[in-house]
Amino acid sequence: MTKEDKFITIYTGYEVNVQHLQNIFKEENIHCLVKDDDESALRGGFGSATPGQVRLLVLESQKEKALQIIKNTFPNQEEK
Repeated sequence: MTKEDKFITIYTGYEVNVQHLQNIFKEENIHCLVKDDDESALRGGFGSATPGQVRLLVLESQKEKALQIIKNTFPNQEEK
């Protein structure tokens, strides 16, 4: 991780899928964060963003490795 490295959204989906990817990323030493915009919106009084969807973020420098894992884990999902 460098000072210029930043987190980017790599996947948006159901929480259970994101948790599964998180576990794989941990095994592969890919640093990641989970953002639940729905929960944040509700807590902020703005209503729901996209119900049931959470975002998975990884370091930009680990993007290609993470994308390959996502493609192998969920081969039938369309890329967004």
